[in-house]
Amino acid sequence: MMNRAKEGPKCIIRFQGFPPVEYDFTASTDVSLHLQAIASRFGITADECNRYTLMGDGFQYITPDVLASGFDVGKGVDVVLLPEYEAASSLRVLKDGDLSEKKKTIFSLGKTQLRNPAFSSQYIQQGGISALFQLCSETTGATLAFALTCLEACLGAREEEDGGEETVLLDEMVMLVDFVDNGNLNVSKSALKCLVQLLQGSKANTYTLIQQAIDASATKKGKDPYSLFLQSLEAQDIDICVTTLRFLNTLLMKAETQTQRARLLQILQQLGGNFALQKLSVVGSEEILKGNNVSLSLGSFLIQLIMMMATENGYLFSF
Repeated sequence: MMNRAKEGPKCIIRFQGFPPVEYDFTASTDVSLHLQAIASRFGITADECNRYTLMGDGFQYITPDVLASGFDVGKGVDVVLLPEYEAASSLRVLKDGDLSEKKKTIFSLGKTQLRNPAFSSQYIQQGGISALFQLCSETTGATLAFALTCLEACLGAREEEDGGEETVLLDEMVMLVDFVDNGNLNVSKSALKCLVQLLQGSKANTYTLIQQAIDASATKKGKDPYSLFLQSLEAQDIDICVTTLRFLNTLLMKAETQTQRARLLQILQQLGGNFALQKLSVVGSEEILKGNNVSLSLGSFLIQLIMMMATENGYLFSF
């Protein structure tokens, strides 16, 4: 490995879940040897080495200049993979790993990895959205809720990259609509947020596909289309109400024709939309009287409620 005669400052090297190792950094040693030595400790290639993090000071890519300047004495160094390798590694686990490995990976995606634009870009390009939909079809509870949160993040990141190339299929949209009617509030909320992200995106025919998904889900369950969204408006959780209102408002705004918009309003009114909004307006007033008007959730709730109730020409729903 390194010549002991050239021993330099000791650094603690950490890589993902591996136990940390000590590393002797010597500035005079060729930088390619440093990369090879670090990588060999963890069974990865030098090309996969990406960056190091010093005591929470952010990260820098491992370049010859960075290595030649030396690591700070006594500080821990985190070595991770280049985004393309890191994304491929995560996808392999989501596709072929056991359930415990998949859970560990999905929590890592949500907490850290997808917050890195370079990683999320690679993850989406390599089919990450489809992999998340597949995972959603296999899991329940907290893991499903976290997978949907990751999916929402990917759908948002895809739009920031001019729409991306990965297309969401009708069956996958039906799955999201099905998840709105779920006993786990976090699952319902995350599914609604994913639907909002899809509607706000630039993909063609999204409005039509979501309408088809709503109809297909309702037919499968023997319910009226949109009845589950009216049910969500009556949830005790104010965030569910906010997100449901946001989804319905976005659906109304994204309607491709006035005829589509009028049809949706008629369906909502027939299902009791007027009554649901009346109840929500009372809830909002009660929360304000309790002194909760500073709540971010309540503020969003009232904004979405007003948008749902009123237009430039009067009220969508009459009382």
